Amino acid sequence: MILYIPIKNLYKLDEYTLKNSQLPEFEQIFQIIINNILSSWNITKTHLASSAIIWLLYLLGILVLLLVIFNCLFEKDNNILFKDKLISLVLGIILLFILVTSFIFPSYILLNPPWHTRIFLGFTAIISFACFFMVKILADSKIKILQYFLIFYYSLITLSFMNISLSLGNVIHQQNLYEDRIAMSILRDVEDLSIKYSLPLDNIKISFANTENCFTLKANNLVAKSLEKYPIISSIAYQYLSPDNFGITKLKTFGLNIESLPKEDFFLDHKDYYQPNKAPILQRQLYNIYFNNNDVFIITFNE
Repeated sequence: MILYIPIKNLYKLDEYTLKNSQLPEFEQIFQIIINNILSSWNITKTHLASSAIIWLLYLLGILVLLLVIFNCLFEKDNNILFKDKLISLVLGIILLFILVTSFIFPSYILLNPPWHTRIFLGFTAIISFACFFMVKILADSKIKILQYFLIFYYSLITLSFMNISLSLGNVIHQQNLYEDRIAMSILRDVEDLSIKYSLPLDNIKISFANTENCFTLKANNLVAKSLEKYPIISSIAYQYLSPDNFGITKLKTFGLNIESLPKEDFFLDHKDYYQPNKAPILQRQLYNIYFNNNDVFIITFNE
């Protein structure tokens, strides 16, 4: 928290940082930390609850906790006092709790953490640490069946995470194919319109509007099943054709130098909503194209 304060003061003050980078008052700190830990776990649990992996992780946590208790209370050295063993147990559980919850640091101490998916990137590192801990403790065990159990159990966890990763890659691939088809259609239309209106391609300006309708486009069955099984994918595999004119980047990858215009030039009440004052010059099933100021094509997506 002490290190964060000078860094925080260097932030550019805007709506995002004013909301998400604020620190609590001193008397709120412990309550905020507890709330943030519970919130992060609820999000993790929600994302993984529909898959078997959540039960594998529950069992992993129980096994690690049992090993900590066993190691602290049943230490081979009989000269260690029972009082010292209890102290070791308490410190061990506290350390375990800190490690397990540390993947959301420094969101611990923020008043309103931005619960974006990138904050949870450390989660798999914690799982790996737990697996390494169990291997370390049981490495010298003479009971071979325990070692075989560990190999089998870690294989299940690894395969589960691999399945999520492969599903994510498949969803992103399908999403790219779908968006490429839309992008190519838009580019063909823009090229045809540029000829019709005698506009060189390098002078064309394009702005997206009402792009929230992109999110109502029906996903194919493969993507829908993957998102149903792993809800976390939906927050990672975002669409490129998305609000705030970010979709313009998708079109730039096809080689056109397209300019995205400020919203206030053509949008109603400075919001992401376009109020056309003319009929569209081109209508498609997924989108319409409007023409403004004799050099601007505005593309709106249909519901």
